[in-house]
Formats: sequence, C-alpha cells, structure tokens
Amino acid sequence: MLDVFPQKHRDTKAAKSFFHRLLGEDEVPEVMHTDKLWSYGATLRELPVLHRVEHVQVVSTTLATI
Repeated sequence: MLDVFPQKHRDTKAAKSFFHRLLGEDEVPEVMHTDKLWSYGATLRELPVLHRVEHVQVVSTTLATI
C-alpha cells in the first residue's frame, strides 16, 4: 500500500513510471484506488499487466475535515 507519492509531473509518462516503481517485481493487485487524475486511467489502459485490475477513483475528503 502506498498513501502518497509526490511527483513533479502528473502526466501519463509520470504515471507509467509511478506504476512501474510501485509494482516492481510484486504481484499485480486486484484493485487500485487513485484520485481522479486522468493519466492514471490512461496508464492502466496502456499497460497490459494492469488490464485486469479494477480501478476505483476516489475523491479526497482531507480538506473537508479541516
């Protein structure tokens, strides 16, 4: 599980790099929860290893609790 991973860019190239680092040699998860950034969905569609992963986009409620 990874909670936050700040990156300078938030495009498809950065998302691919993020998922490669996150997954590494580990097993592919059944479900991924991400924020609503469009590049995550684009990356999941482009990487064959992630085609069977359920992608759940969530809205952060952090600011609502402050």
